[in-house]
Amino acid sequence: MLITFKSKAHADVVMLGDSARELIRLMGKSDALPSAVGPEGIPKALAKLKAALAQQASVPASDGDDGDDEQESVALHTRAIPLIEMLEASEEAQVPVMWESGKRNY
Repeated sequence: MLITFKSKAHADVVMLGDSARELIRLMGKSDALPSAVGPEGIPKALAKLKAALAQQASVPASDGDDGDDEQESVALHTRAIPLIEMLEASEEAQVPVMWESGKRNY
């Protein structure tokens, strides 16, 4: 499943559901879909997200990898960059950030 984050201050950000739901929870929000954070709530959500990501980045990765998986996974803090940029732009523009599940229309 895909989750799309939308804001009038930024281009849409589309993420895989698991990563998006984790980032939503790290912002201190329910991962119920659809949902949003208003302009007044963005500073707190952004601060929580950045703090949680910084804490996760400081914890060393487990050494349980058996080497069979040739593909490296992308860290959550890396996946969060577009969402953080959206939140910062939305805070500056004083507009909400909304998220919903579903397919994109191309």
